[in-house]
Amino acid sequence: MSDNDNKYDFAALDDLMAATDHDFQMVEILGKEIPLQPVTTTQIVRLARRFPALVELFEAGANEAAIFVKAGPEAVAAWVACATRREGNKKFEEAFTAQPDKLTRPLFIQSLRVTFGGDLEGFFTGLVNDLIDAGILKRKAPETKAEAAPVPEAA
Repeated sequence: MSDNDNKYDFAALDDLMAATDHDFQMVEILGKEIPLQPVTTTQIVRLARRFPALVELFEAGANEAAIFVKAGPEAVAAWVACATRREGNKKFEEAFTAQPDKLTRPLFIQSLRVTFGGDLEGFFTGLVNDLIDAGILKRKAPETKAEAAPVPEAA
């Protein structure tokens, strides 16, 4: 045990984590109210390690539909599992992929909406801005006209 262990109250973080829960939103799916949580940044990173195509969610101008098609139905099921507090539950994921579109489609779409607020680019822009505000990333200077690539002239 170091001198710093006695100097700082590390239990404060434990208390904060114990007192903090996800913000759930109730969504209606087939006439039933279902609680969904936003998929967290750490869950997204774990999903991207499991389904490498999901890394493209972090790219500017990402197309969620194309990314999830590339990642496969298992990635869709894993995403919904995270939003329904079933992360890593393989039985749930397998059962989900066997359900009809009238259930899976709105549940998946609502889990994306709850996570990204309807705007994937806005979610990641907010994340990048938070990193800039924390001094972890630097804001890119705007490109000047002299640096911009020339536009080819029409023939």
